[in-house]
Amino acid sequence: NGYPKMSKSFPDSSINMDTDKDKLISLIMSEDKSLNPQEDVVFQMMSQVSDYSLEKIKIIYDSYGRNDNSWNEHKREYYEYLFEIISIWKN
Repeated sequence: NGYPKMSKSFPDSSINMDTDKDKLISLIMSEDKSLNPQEDVVFQMMSQVSDYSLEKIKIIYDSYGRNDNSWNEHKREYYEYLFEIISIWKN
């Protein structure tokens, strides 16, 4: 949402365990891709909070600037992963 990072101190820029499914997908999918993956919030989340192997992160990184559809597929996959964690946490 135009912020340099996700933070609970910035309205509508954080993901919490009580974030609903629609809000979660909106935050993940609407994030604009940065020119550099190291500056992209969602890519950083994937790198730090996921069960992706280093190999998977490398594949995502290598395809990052080549195809926006591929990046959106990776974001959707990551959204599903996060929603699963939130669902487990709530139960």
